[in-house]
Amino acid sequence: SAGSTFFLDFISSMIRGLRSHRTHILRTGAVFSRSLSSKGSEGIVECDTCVVGGGLVGVFTALSLSRQSKSNRVTLVEQFEPGHENGSSHGDGRIFRYAYPVKEYIDLAQKARVGWCDLEEKAGEKLLVGEGGLDIGPQHSPRIQAMLKMLSAQQVPHEVLAPGQLEAKFPQFSLRKGEISIYQKDAAVTRATPAIKA
Repeated sequence: SAGSTFFLDFISSMIRGLRSHRTHILRTGAVFSRSLSSKGSEGIVECDTCVVGGGLVGVFTALSLSRQSKSNRVTLVEQFEPGHENGSSHGDGRIFRYAYPVKEYIDLAQKARVGWCDLEEKAGEKLLVGEGGLDIGPQHSPRIQAMLKMLSAQQVPHEVLAPGQLEAKFPQFSLRKGEISIYQKDAAVTRATPAIKA
């Protein structure tokens, strides 16, 4: 499909970028295992940092690490071909959100938002689109309560929509007894294909 082709081209260009930053790409599997056991020239690679997994997160992590220091020798290890469909780094849409019950995830999302804005500027188009995000669940759920606590503590704009308020804003939804909804205006859908081109 066109999305898979764009993804494969994107990963290939990222790998070329990694190689230009002194990053080794190792493909594991039978061939690599044999070279390890025979201790050939490809069998042992010395590095300062090893990133396991060559999906979007792994590739961007390796690229970021290699850009931080020219002396940092980064190795990216991937067991399948670039752009494979065996993991979660394929398809045409991902959710960008702040609604997590864990502070560290919200911290990462806040930092990532800056990177997305930079990428949007480079691309000359919106890559995060939508009208926000909505989480619905039992009012007294530990997860919902932790999420509300973290959103407030991290100063993430959000609002709790009670019955009636939710239906007025989103008529396609309704709350059952004992449920609440949390709306975050800055949550979005990532436009994967244009993001890959950027």
